[in-house]
Amino acid sequence: MNGSSRRWYNGKLTGASTIGGLVIGLVGLAALEAQTGWGRDRWDDAWPIGQIVGWALVTVGLVIAVVHLRRTKRSWSGRMEDVKAELATAREKSADMKRALEVSAPDLVAADRVLFDEAVRLIGTDSATMQFVANHPFDLSYADSDLHDLRKFVHEWNDADHEFHAPELEEARQGLWAAADAFVWHMAQHAFQRRDTSQYRIYPDYSTDWETPENAHVFKAIREADELREQLLGAQQRFIRCGRRAHGL
Repeated sequence: MNGSSRRWYNGKLTGASTIGGLVIGLVGLAALEAQTGWGRDRWDDAWPIGQIVGWALVTVGLVIAVVHLRRTKRSWSGRMEDVKAELATAREKSADMKRALEVSAPDLVAADRVLFDEAVRLIGTDSATMQFVANHPFDLSYADSDLHDLRKFVHEWNDADHEFHAPELEEARQGLWAAADAFVWHMAQHAFQRRDTSQYRIYPDYSTDWETPENAHVFKAIREADELREQLLGAQQRFIRCGRRAHGL
């Protein structure tokens, strides 16, 4: 039992003892009343032993009540000191947390800036992979290396190490990653490697006359690639704008 709990327990005990003392005193007064008709001038008819017992009970009750009232006062004083100490400790902890936040805020901004610069180098507007995505007609062939950095972004930028502390910037990163993942997955599903080359294209080599009704799925895949391209470019621009605002660029 700690000091605070002990004082609480002692306070309850002394409170009960005080009440008990008062009860004993009242019993003594009742005994006197029964023996003497106290207050009505009947002392001559009283039993001496009854008076002695009555006054003894009154005296004992009053002594117990006074002693325990003083103990109760000390107990509550100690409890108030405990409360004051706990409040002071809470204020100190709150101040420490506030100081920690004030100190760490610039560090968080700096960490976000490093991460943002890394993302710009990988998939910034002027990066080779985003220039390819923005300008390449997807009915033509392309090299596997053209999407290397975008695939790297998809594979590496969806973990805790690549999350931003700034909520708005982190939300923009998540949107960019989702758009990049959808685009890369679509190209992986619908692009074929050309025979004897490292080139890829959405329609296969065996389709010599691919503009035929049976190759309608090819046109559909190209249209979807164009749509996903626009979504990716839009998400990338939102991410860049958000990062530049966050860092005053």
